[in-house]
Amino acid sequence: MQTHDMFDGRLQVYKRGESRFWQCAARVGTQRFRNSTKEEDLSRAKDVAEEWYLSLRGMMRNGELVKKERTFADAAEHYLRHARVLAVSVRSPKYIEYMELRMRRHSQRGRLRLPRQRENVGKFGLEEGELGHASPPFPSCSSRL
Repeated sequence: MQTHDMFDGRLQVYKRGESRFWQCAARVGTQRFRNSTKEEDLSRAKDVAEEWYLSLRGMMRNGELVKKERTFADAAEHYLRHARVLAVSVRSPKYIEYMELRMRRHSQRGRLRLPRQRENVGKFGLEEGELGHASPPFPSCSSRL
């Protein structure tokens, strides 16, 4: 694969396998972007890639480039989808039901709607006053103690 670096390695122009067009990849901030130049000539492809890269930098500077953040609720939903399938052969249906209830209860409190990297706030990873009162995981657990 032929690769050409530009802007101190923050922009690469390359050609994939049997493709006749040049592709470009750029790193802006912490995000990676890829695009096709739709050009067969290297010098024109470099010009197109440079324009594209500079427009990405301008969008980032103006705040138009929004970071794609997955929330904790997205991760919890993804976990539940896979956990149901995996737990069916090993766990009882009640276990799966309680697991889903715990996840739903925590996501309704609003904490799981924050982006994952912002979840760890404060000394113990929680906002001030967010703990509320301590409650057992299931209502029937307090009667067993």
